[in-house]
Amino acid sequence: MLDYIVDILELELWLSVGLPEEKWLKKASNRAKQVVLYTYGENNQGPWWQKNQNTLRQYSNLKIISLPYSATSVMAEMLTRTMALTVTVQDGEIWFSDEQHSVHLIPETLQG
Repeated sequence: MLDYIVDILELELWLSVGLPEEKWLKKASNRAKQVVLYTYGENNQGPWWQKNQNTLRQYSNLKIISLPYSATSVMAEMLTRTMALTVTVQDGEIWFSDEQHSVHLIPETLQG
């Protein structure tokens, strides 16, 4: 009975991070009103986008945002079990800071 109830509900937002296969984004697009994908990685984003962009453009409810490696690599250094981050968002730009680091991130919208 629970499976049936879950199947009839429509998700508002499906959020994903990484470089998923097209079949996962198709599944997300069919199940949710809006899908947002954040991509990251040093040398993988460009080839992944070149390979998948034509297919992914058919999903009108899919938004893809690329996070630059220069910022995400520093952010990875900031991750600790008891981290305290300050986040500022202004005019589409994001600043993350902790006691030792400060990262300026400008996301690039690839689709949506």
